[in-house]
Amino acid sequence: MSVDEPLELESPAAVKRPSELLAEARQRLGLSQKEVADKLYLTTSFIKYIDAGEFSSLPKPAFIKGYLRTYARVVNLSGDEIVALYDVELEIAEPTPEMRGVTEEDVGTASITGPVLQTGLIGLGGLALVVSVIWWLVSDPEEEMPLSVTQPGVSQPATQDSSEAAFDFEIATQEGAALQSEQVSQAPALPDQTGLESQIAMTETLRAIDTVEQALAETVAESPEVSAIPATEASIQEALSEQSISEPSNSEPSTSEQSSSEQDSPRVVAVADSVKFERTTDGARSFVTVDASGFDQLELSFRDECWVEITDNQFGLIYNDLNKVNDVLTIYGTAPFKVLLGKATGVEMIYNGRPFELEPFISRDRTAKLTVPN
Repeated sequence: MSVDEPLELESPAAVKRPSELLAEARQRLGLSQKEVADKLYLTTSFIKYIDAGEFSSLPKPAFIKGYLRTYARVVNLSGDEIVALYDVELEIAEPTPEMRGVTEEDVGTASITGPVLQTGLIGLGGLALVVSVIWWLVSDPEEEMPLSVTQPGVSQPATQDSSEAAFDFEIATQEGAALQSEQVSQAPALPDQTGLESQIAMTETLRAIDTVEQALAETVAESPEVSAIPATEASIQEALSEQSISEPSNSEPSTSEQSSSEQDSPRVVAVADSVKFERTTDGARSFVTVDASGFDQLELSFRDECWVEITDNQFGLIYNDLNKVNDVLTIYGTAPFKVLLGKATGVEMIYNGRPFELEPFISRDRTAKLTVPN
């Protein structure tokens, strides 16, 4: 059977397992399990497990697919079709949840009798009594008396006589003077180098207050409206706030200076758009680069074919593929890295410019599972 010859996919009962197809093809070519194992750089036990279909004794499905693909290439079968049959076998092997039949049963009507019914009736009666008492208290006509007493206050005139307006003017003047004295008392607390500027600002504030007081007197003389008093008080407060804003402060930078300094300073955005993958070929040698926007470097050189799976601390799984002889794989990411090697004996690793010893992590089947740095 050649590589281009398609496998016949019939009903699930007639489809052969991928292990049977590989074993038959190997026997037709007169190859032993050891010869196939040597070509795949695997142990003979791995080939026995594959021929027997005991995939549970092998590593993860990702490694098994790599073994099946290379095995099929050795015995002149299509690796894609063998892997497809393996996927079908995995789906069949998954247990299907058992659905039990639903039976219909007659259920009698529920009835409440005895002490439960008596307790419920007593509770409802007590609740009705409490609601009645509350309703009677709320609907008492004496509670409406304060409304009729306070209503005449609503119809008070919106204007005051001239004496009341003058009294309010004196209160506003006293409040303005108190605020002025408070600002004056706080002025010496400013730094010495800003004393002259603060005195100039205080003088302008006093002039503004005098102008406001003069306008207030003219307003009271013309119209003793109540609404004129709050307006002048607001004017005094506005004048004082303008003085406090105009005072210089050497201890804190201005908003414009802060915004300009923020614009001048660079902003570092540490968010990667995606993981970048690049492969270049130099004859029979391939250079694979995976950039996961990290500052740690992991370099793997391959003397034999090996399945590789690498997990980054930031993005998770960033690489899984079958590397060939003389390939060089370079990973840029965020440590620690979790590395799975299908044939670690044919791999050399360098982490951040220093050689990393793989021998302590290699198991009997020549696979390795490790964390870099450990």
